[in-house]
Amino acid sequence: MAAKSTGIVLRAAVQALGERRAGLRYPNEIRARVAEYVRQRRGDGEQLKAIAAELGMRRQLLRRWSESEPAPDAPAFLPVSVVGDAPHGLVLHGPRGIRVEGLDVDALAALLVRLG
Repeated sequence: MAAKSTGIVLRAAVQALGERRAGLRYPNEIRARVAEYVRQRRGDGEQLKAIAAELGMRRQLLRRWSESEPAPDAPAFLPVSVVGDAPHGLVLHGPRGIRVEGLDVDALAALLVRLG
């Protein structure tokens, strides 16, 4: 029963945002809450089609969010190791296509500290 009441609350939160269209993103908090709810309900054996109807959202969107959203306790950075010497410096690939090239290990570490 708790899942159903959570679904009602989430549906109301989504509806309060108004109609979504291209370029008008859902807030990250709503995305994370919906993704976690979908993962929980799917784990209980519920079909995605039923969850989408319950929340009043598109099935494809729920699938994408629930498969791509990290778990709430997932670390922000993953451990890495440097193997060998890069001839032109290190290359850091970050989220959303961010790419930083040409840094040595110390400069890269300093950048990560400032971003963290």
